Amino acid sequence: MDDMRRINKKKIGIPLPILVVEDNEALCQLTVELLKDQGLNAKSVSTGTEAIDYVLKNPNTLMLLDQGLPDKTGKEVVSELNVKLEKIFFIMMTGLGDEKFAVEMMKLGSRDYIVKGPNFSELLPEVVKRTIKQISNERKLEEAEIALIESEEKYRSLFEYGSDMIFLLDPNSYRILDVNKNAARKLGYVREELLSMKLNDLCLPNAMRGNISIFKDLQNKGTIIFESAFQRKDRSIMPVEVSGRMLEYHGKTIVQNFVRDITMRKISEEEKLRLTNILEATTDFVGMCDVNGKVAYVNHSGREMVGLCADEDISKIFIQDFHPEWSYQILQEGVFPTAKLSGVWKGEVMFLHRNGKKIPTSSVIQAHKRPNGTVRYFSTISRDITEQKKAETKAKVQQQQLMQADKMSSLGTLVAGVAHEINNPNNFIMFNAPVLKKIWNDVFPILEEQSKGKKDFLLGNLPYLEARDAVCQLISGITEGSQRIKLISKKLKDFARQDPEQKTRINVHLVINSAVNLIEGLIKKHTDYFSVNFFRGLPPINGNFYEIEQVMLNLITNACQALTNKSQKIDVNTYFDEDSHKILIDVVDEGIGILPENLSKVTDPFFTTKRELGGTGLGLSVSYTIIKDHSGSFDFSSEPGKGTKIQLKFPAIERRN
Repeated sequence: MDDMRRINKKKIGIPLPILVVEDNEALCQLTVELLKDQGLNAKSVSTGTEAIDYVLKNPNTLMLLDQGLPDKTGKEVVSELNVKLEKIFFIMMTGLGDEKFAVEMMKLGSRDYIVKGPNFSELLPEVVKRTIKQISNERKLEEAEIALIESEEKYRSLFEYGSDMIFLLDPNSYRILDVNKNAARKLGYVREELLSMKLNDLCLPNAMRGNISIFKDLQNKGTIIFESAFQRKDRSIMPVEVSGRMLEYHGKTIVQNFVRDITMRKISEEEKLRLTNILEATTDFVGMCDVNGKVAYVNHSGREMVGLCADEDISKIFIQDFHPEWSYQILQEGVFPTAKLSGVWKGEVMFLHRNGKKIPTSSVIQAHKRPNGTVRYFSTISRDITEQKKAETKAKVQQQQLMQADKMSSLGTLVAGVAHEINNPNNFIMFNAPVLKKIWNDVFPILEEQSKGKKDFLLGNLPYLEARDAVCQLISGITEGSQRIKLISKKLKDFARQDPEQKTRINVHLVINSAVNLIEGLIKKHTDYFSVNFFRGLPPINGNFYEIEQVMLNLITNACQALTNKSQKIDVNTYFDEDSHKILIDVVDEGIGILPENLSKVTDPFFTTKRELGGTGLGLSVSYTIIKDHSGSFDFSSEPGKGTKIQLKFPAIERRN
């Protein structure tokens, strides 16, 4: 017995090594790093056999033991070691929160039980420290027992002046046999009062009922640690941690309790719980990762943002899973280095949902450092700004549209003025051309008589016989040209003073003809094969003539600009769909076509493939808005290198004639 005591006493002075028994390499590495951050001596193995061999050689080892190992279960490892060693120290780690299994392992001697869940990295250091303290307390108890045997005086000194409250109890009645001065002082009693009391008198009723069950386990195990609550003499409550053991004292079996006031620890735990609840309740993404990008924590809103299930294991997830490749590259090359250097980075980060949806966020990324300045982990708070971005884009579009409208208004004023100025000299031509024709008609018989039987003479430096035919054509050309100038001038003035709010019954064919006349020069510049095919008896629609005209101008202009030579065609066709009671307008070109990846973007504001040619990306966007405002639809089909077909559909307001 004395030899055994000497051996135990020798063991007490040996620092407690920690062995992590875990087959998941990443989790094992993280666990060892967390422990080393706490200044603890930690090693790791990945199998049950290695764990048994190590502990047999180093029996004074605290194991962090995984239940699911490649060759043995954690329970089997414990069972084999319990046969060969008097005492082993271990904490169970498992991915399943099975209460029945936890109770079973606690009965086999497990010091605690950790679920490898979202809070694993936070709980691990605290649980290990607490366990080490428990083992340390047990060692102190062992040392105190040896001291009691070796010297009663030494024991009394330890008993009286220990920082913890110490109680000696009768194991059957829980009567207080002895108590140190610290216990009396902290509880507000004098020692004699406590010696006349039972433990029941200090505990709250609910706490005492739990304590009775715990003390029964104590008689089976010999040692136990649990939390309870004492009531001071002034009726205030003191949360306590009790480290109890059975020992022989003056020939009797008694219970020795080391009781520690954990009021501050409970306040800290409550504060942590409160902060955790706040993080879980916030609508922002809140997460943490290690320096390698391995995710350690994501709150409820964060899981929803990226498509993680509420109870999904994140131990094998990295931050690149939460971001598009280009966004992750920015994080790696710019954001994290900045956060490491300055401690915090603020800006916009693009997240990625599992379904492929991109989520723009406003993010704050902070680097949390160790005392030596190295980064331990990164945390982020990110707010979804999708709606804000939509609002910004909408505001930008509206601003551009206002600018465009202002330009169009100015252009309209200019066009109206130019048209007016053109009309003035054109009126002279229109009025004088008929007079000139009458003069020619009067002169022509005289010139004919003069030319009979005589040698041909010159008229305007041309032989008369040639000039007489040309003069009629020239006068007709002047008349037709002035009429065309008048028509174009009228259309320009009409276009400039269009009223976008007014909707009336309109003939689509007239709208198309008007648009074609306005840009006839552009059409002739780009193609020799332009055709318009109208459906006979096409019903009218309810709309704004000039807005639909603007749409047709945009579509035909785009078709012209898509052609690469004048031999390529543009066709404008109209149809009527009896089933849907809608009129259809097709604009088909044989131009360069639209790439598949751009097809879905052509109506987006500011999207253009002709930026270098002055394109603003607003033509089709504005056209799309106009068509929607007319209850219409806008369909694209295109094949690169072969051309594009755009089909417009509008509801007719009458049946077909």
